[in-house]
Amino acid sequence: MGKQTINYLILKVASRCNINCTYCYMYNKGDGTFKSQPKFMSTDVVNNVLTKTLSHCTENNLRWFHFAFHGGEPLLASKDFYSEFITKCNSLFLPCGVQPIYSLQTNGILISDEWCDLFRALKIHVSISMDGDKKTHDQYRLDFSGKGTYDRVLAGVRTLQRQFSDQKSYHINLLSVINIDSDPIDQYEHFQKLGGISYIDFLFPDSNYEYPNLNGKSETPIADYLIPIFNRWFREKESTIRIRLFQAFVASIIGSDNVSTDSYGSLENNILVIETDGSIESVDVLKICGHGFTKNNYNITRNNLEDALNEPLIDLYYYSHINLCDQCQKCPLSTICGGGYLPHRYSKSNGFDNPSVYCKDLAKLICHIQNEVLNEFSDDIVELTSVMNLDWGELNNYVSKHNIPQAVS
Repeated sequence: MGKQTINYLILKVASRCNINCTYCYMYNKGDGTFKSQPKFMSTDVVNNVLTKTLSHCTENNLRWFHFAFHGGEPLLASKDFYSEFITKCNSLFLPCGVQPIYSLQTNGILISDEWCDLFRALKIHVSISMDGDKKTHDQYRLDFSGKGTYDRVLAGVRTLQRQFSDQKSYHINLLSVINIDSDPIDQYEHFQKLGGISYIDFLFPDSNYEYPNLNGKSETPIADYLIPIFNRWFREKESTIRIRLFQAFVASIIGSDNVSTDSYGSLENNILVIETDGSIESVDVLKICGHGFTKNNYNITRNNLEDALNEPLIDLYYYSHINLCDQCQKCPLSTICGGGYLPHRYSKSNGFDNPSVYCKDLAKLICHIQNEVLNEFSDDIVELTSVMNLDWGELNNYVSKHNIPQAVS
């Protein structure tokens, strides 16, 4: 394994939120460490983030670096915070030949014309969390009085659409947590009818062996939800919506070896999290594993990024698609799913030495997608590749004989 490098920082610029999603891994899964952290990232932390990230870039000859603003809700931070951060970052990075990339993940409620002016001026790419139509979204994405937030989120989406309607290169992205209680085609059609949506990232509900949270109608509720959407999307030859998960699996199936995120694939996870107090941590979803689970002694105000890379949990996450459990190493799909998302592998008895709780879902989904993709090729093309049709029954037997618990309570 080569030298570890980071090219993506998730910056927790605000450690509070203006809504109270019941499934939230930050605030409602048992980790209360946010209560002891500053509500907002300070100037001192920002200065250390920038100088030490630039040092990491120059030492490792990185030509670009991604800063993702998260929370809590990142729009609770002031507009001045973003103006000062990005102005300072550009003044440091660009003369050194490093291109900063900026993105922001928001629940959308606070988006206004003024915020859009700032996004445009600072070249911040925005993604909004929306779980589907009003009924589906409002099942879990609630405010602190227990009211649904769909109408307010939709207003934010419409503001973003109106403000950037003349900029064809500006893509409006949605992040959607899968709700198996809803009709998948209804949700896909809802996103289509919104208009102007370029990209959807469907997320598996956060779960592990200690806290299964799906009352599925089958042993593969996520796959059964996504397969109808894939079929519809794949057959719409001129669909304007890109679906990250489907595109990644299709690309991997036909031979791409560089399609990877922290949820699937076969590459390293070059990502770190910086909390509002400067703590350097592994991916924040690992908070579902227990109170203080991601905490360590590393802080950007006294450590370099390289210092934290040998911390056990950070190192484990970095190589989570490479260092797999025995079953995953033997599985023919491991280079595509990469063992799944690290937080979804956790158990108290084995730590992370398990397949994902969504192992069967991933296997069934990949099996279906691979067969559908191959059906599009002529027999001559198929013969030239090493890709073959998969039998879900055989794959299911392989998975089942290892007695893997499922994410179904």
